[in-house]
Amino acid sequence: MFAFLGVCSGCGAFRSVPNRVPASYLVGGGVPQDTIVNVKGDSSLTVKPDSSATGVLNDNSAILNDTSKVYSDSLRRAITLRDSLIRDSIIRDSIIRDSLVRDSIVRDSLEKVAAMHEPIRYDFSPVYQTDVYVPSQQNVPSGEYSGITYLGGNRYAVVHDKLKGGGIVFFDIAITNNGKVASAKATVPAFTSNSKVSGRDNEGVAFVPAASSFSEAAQASESGTISGTLFVSAESNQSIVEYTLEGKETGRSLKIPSAFGKDKINSNNGFEALTYNALTKTFWTTTETPLKADGKESRLLRLQSFGSNLKAAKQYLYKMDSPVKSAAEASAAKAYVHGVPALVALDDGSLIVLEREVYVPNGGLFAKALGSFTRTLLYVVSPNGSSSTSTLTSTTPPQQSSSSTKASALSSSAQKSSSSSAQKTSSSSPELLEKRLLVSFSTSSLNLANYEGMCLGPELPGGWHTLILIADSQGGSSGLTSEYIKVLVFR
Repeated sequence: MFAFLGVCSGCGAFRSVPNRVPASYLVGGGVPQDTIVNVKGDSSLTVKPDSSATGVLNDNSAILNDTSKVYSDSLRRAITLRDSLIRDSIIRDSIIRDSLVRDSIVRDSLEKVAAMHEPIRYDFSPVYQTDVYVPSQQNVPSGEYSGITYLGGNRYAVVHDKLKGGGIVFFDIAITNNGKVASAKATVPAFTSNSKVSGRDNEGVAFVPAASSFSEAAQASESGTISGTLFVSAESNQSIVEYTLEGKETGRSLKIPSAFGKDKINSNNGFEALTYNALTKTFWTTTETPLKADGKESRLLRLQSFGSNLKAAKQYLYKMDSPVKSAAEASAAKAYVHGVPALVALDDGSLIVLEREVYVPNGGLFAKALGSFTRTLLYVVSPNGSSSTSTLTSTTPPQQSSSSTKASALSSSAQKSSSSSAQKTSSSSPELLEKRLLVSFSTSSLNLANYEGMCLGPELPGGWHTLILIADSQGGSSGLTSEYIKVLVFR
């Protein structure tokens, strides 16, 4: 028992002090062994604790050690946790930073693709013609280049109607920011050169991109790769066949209605025009001149659409302008054609139609140089919103539409009707597509330009668009023509 004596503060009498000293007192500087305690008065007292006090001190010392250890462990854990949090924070910040960069790239890509897939509204006001470019014979040999389609960048696919296979040739055409052609070079792929198929008279070409979604289009946009296939129209057998970008047939083709069969067209006046729009997923084609059933003098053409399933969709009536030359003058000419060799499908469903008249008189070179001319007219038509009819009546004269938005569409079922049913008359005449003239120009003498191919080209700064035209020189045609490339710039 630990006896502790104290003195009463009021009377000086000794009193008993508890034998247990609180641990807080010991920890805070309590009485250790053999310490002299000054009690009230001058007397002194030596306090000698018993063994139980030593045990309390030892117990408290152990508590202090344990507390110190716990504190040290807690401190170590806290430091470790802090370091871990700092490390995790750095990693998290890095992940967030990388994610933001990636999101920014993806967002930019998607914005580009969205802009690419957003329907472009063309005002066609104004329309400018830039200088005509004549490539060197070394870069673009004389040939019969009849169709063109844009692949992206400076790359184009062109068809040569006398080459083998699909007649596919690749052009690299560099266009400056003001819409002028800086250079052009042609390359013939091996599949075209080595093909065993010949005599198809390939005339039109359309590019069908492979991207079927925004993500695929974004990847293609970022990588700069060209992926897709080409469809080529051939006059000799009235076919529209698919090829790879290397020029190899894939085995697929558009399902052509019997009304456009080889026996239904005038000789060498079948499918020339071919175009495809990736947004509407629609093909368009037409014969160069009217079908036999419509009459050559009718100037009527049937603009035929096809869906992404390669099946025929709707058909619309289009009437060409009257030619400059009479039928008698045309028959007596060395060479003459009046028809539509090219179409361009736009995002809003409308079409640019190229009407062309070419006249080369009989006689010597001098007579040809003086009398030859070409006349080119570009029109816009809008099949969208047009009324449709369920009958195809070749013998009923069509009427010009009284409304700028109305036109007639002939259903695919009508296209499959036999030639006999096609002669049936209808109580109501089909209406013609309304035409809007964009631009017209003529060439003559030694700059005779027989423009046959047409496609949209690259976008220029300031929101300007380009329309590319190429000429079929008929292999140079005795020096009268050349491989002209013409660019139209418009908004």
